[in-house]
Amino acid sequence: MTPSTPGPSKRPLRVPHRQSFVLACAAVAMLLGAGGYEAFEDECGKLTQRQLRALGCRKNPKTERYQAPSDSTFFRILHGLDAGEFDLRMGQWMMAQEISILQALAIDGKCLRGSARPEGKPLQLLSAVSHRLRLTVAQEPIQEKSNEIPAPEPLLRKLPQGALEGQPDHR
Repeated sequence: MTPSTPGPSKRPLRVPHRQSFVLACAAVAMLLGAGGYEAFEDECGKLTQRQLRALGCRKNPKTERYQAPSDSTFFRILHGLDAGEFDLRMGQWMMAQEISILQALAIDGKCLRGSARPEGKPLQLLSAVSHRLRLTVAQEPIQEKSNEIPAPEPLLRKLPQGALEGQPDHR
């Protein structure tokens, strides 16, 4: 080794985690009460090898062990998501698990506290909420110079075809 050649790194070998694994770990960490990237890393660091494997972890080729994601991995993966697309996919997945969650939907608009658009006005969302599960299954931003009245149409297009059959019309 010459002085210009760097020596072997002391850092552990980086294991490229799949996005699905990192999202599964984030979900588990949140269910355990974690509220930030470092807390996600701490909670997932407590998982057993069997639990990490069940969530879809790959083995570190150097140690032959499953390794939880680092806080910087959580940050990189979560900030790389398209929030609207993720929200839509999660709602569609929930509806696919149990179509009966659509038996009683409420549609309501809310102003998001603490949010602000570039001109300083708060963001407003129209949401479809399942009464049965008490979960939002779809949401749509309300246009800036509008109100809730025209917003249901794009929101309802996000629901699966046939989801509103048999629903009473409350226009």
